[in-house]
Amino acid sequence: MENYFKISELCIDKSKDVPQEIADKLLTYHIIPMNKVRFELDEPIFCSQNSGWRPREWELSRGRSGNSEHTFIKKGAIDWTAEDLKRLFELILKHTKYTRIAVYPSARFIHCDYASTYRKLFLSTNASKWTEATEEEILEKI
Repeated sequence: MENYFKISELCIDKSKDVPQEIADKLLTYHIIPMNKVRFELDEPIFCSQNSGWRPREWELSRGRSGNSEHTFIKKGAIDWTAEDLKRLFELILKHTKYTRIAVYPSARFIHCDYASTYRKLFLSTNASKWTEATEEEILEKI
């Protein structure tokens, strides 16, 4: 198994060139910390469908506001998934500095971004209704 992410794995619209500013954010805030997670987990970790860098135009074309963390206006957001979601969550806590982590247990992915000034954990419904939760509460649900 290859343990290192490529920028192309984290970009939704493959028809667009990735701006250098976005590539730098992908590398610094997502790829480097998550490579540690991927290596320790030793199983495939994926960027969930439609969840990496989304060009603003992509968002707008789907009726969204265009202001999602996934557009990388700030440090960006990625939704991660793996077979062992519980272990993935534990390793994200251990190896990253994400400040907002929202776990979608039934959809089987974890949204990670830097939109908070300190680390906050959430449980989410598939409809993206987030409820703040403790690490223990999240581990019970996944």
